[in-house]
Amino acid sequence: MSDTTDIKEVKPGTDAAENTTTPNSVGKFSFNKLGIGIRIMLVLALPVTATLWLGATAVLDARHVAVEEQKLGTLARLGQKISNTVHEMQKERGMSAVFINTKGKGFKAELPGQRTATDTAAKAMFDAFDHLNPSSYGTGFVATYTTAKNSMANLAAMRSNVQLYRPASRKWQDTTRRPSLSCWPISNI
Repeated sequence: MSDTTDIKEVKPGTDAAENTTTPNSVGKFSFNKLGIGIRIMLVLALPVTATLWLGATAVLDARHVAVEEQKLGTLARLGQKISNTVHEMQKERGMSAVFINTKGKGFKAELPGQRTATDTAAKAMFDAFDHLNPSSYGTGFVATYTTAKNSMANLAAMRSNVQLYRPASRKWQDTTRRPSLSCWPISNI
């Protein structure tokens, strides 16, 4: 067995350790071998990416808040129209009760005007509903809208009974005495 040593030639001006290669160092990534431009780009990539992600998240959150505020404003305006319609229906119900009990003498002149006011308020309310996308407010909202529209469809039949001095049916009493509960369930809106 002979002891042989490999003697490598060392270039002048370099350290001997730089000229040695080990079998494990071949093919490994070395940050030191990259140019300064690439090093700066790699160091800045993470903060720039994080900043872009946080900025995009903030923009999306702000957009979501704006959309929700718009929906809330629309519902507030709709609530005002619903309230006005309920109020006009209550006034018509009261006048109709007096009209029936006096056999057509009380509120005879005022009742047609009140019916017009009720119809105008109901039309404004349904016009406001038509500008909504009910499905974006949930299935309960759609069911409430359908129930309300069907209840208002019966108004003409109820009015013809009033003209004949017939006492109001139980259905008329339910939809006018408690309109916010049976005709317009505001709690669902």
